[in-house]
Amino acid sequence: MKKFKCTVERTYDYEIEFDETVWTPDELKNWSTVFATVDSLENLAEILAGYKPDYESGEFIEGFGIPMINGKEPFVFKNEEINKDININILSTDQSVDVEEII
Repeated sequence: MKKFKCTVERTYDYEIEFDETVWTPDELKNWSTVFATVDSLENLAEILAGYKPDYESGEFIEGFGIPMINGKEPFVFKNEEINKDININILSTDQSVDVEEII
């Protein structure tokens, strides 16, 4: 049986938008008491961007709910609410794969 070591690298480029009337400094403080310490929307975007590759469009992301994707509501099951105060624009996704045979 032949074996191969495969290394997959992915790069994601996102543009993340937050409704500043919802994500106020007070809301960031409240969010920080439950999830992770943030002091700005930039910090919040960094956390969300780190989580996003592990979730498909329409999946619940802990601390963020189900965000809009590319300005549209993603497919969700009944009774699940979309978090319309967050939008993730997916700008690009690139992937490279290196394969080497293991002897």
